[in-house]
Amino acid sequence: MLTKEAREALERSRAIALVDWYQEVPRALIAAGYEVGGVGADHKAKRYTVEDEKPTDTDDLFAPKDGLPGYLVCRHCATPERIDLLGTYRPPEDHLDIVTRIAIPLGAKYFWVESGADHVTDKTKNPETPYTSDEARTACAAAGITVIEGFSIPRALAELKRT
Repeated sequence: MLTKEAREALERSRAIALVDWYQEVPRALIAAGYEVGGVGADHKAKRYTVEDEKPTDTDDLFAPKDGLPGYLVCRHCATPERIDLLGTYRPPEDHLDIVTRIAIPLGAKYFWVESGADHVTDKTKNPETPYTSDEARTACAAAGITVIEGFSIPRALAELKRT
């Protein structure tokens, strides 16, 4: 069951940036109609699309997988002026840097820590377990960013019937 904050984040967001994700997440977001980008280890902005034909002009490419149609294509792009939601699959020790370097400067309203990473389990199993660092949580609070932890974005979208 989604929290009010998780539901609100998906209902009010249009532009989403991802840091370190497995390919099902951008695919689910694109299928639900979101604009999806990311920031790689090289600190460059990227834009994700799903394309039926294998492109030749791409920076990164993920082939169709396990019933997921089309190629997940990643191309470098200009850094967006703003985003609504920043999601990450990184461990807590990386969160403060992600929040201060990406979420705050781009005006994110939500910081989503995905379940499924080694350090994150499904929130329904232990709803009191924090998944982000106290420092990142404090930085988010000071910037007015809502923290959402321990929910799978693809499952959350399915619950909202957006996929």
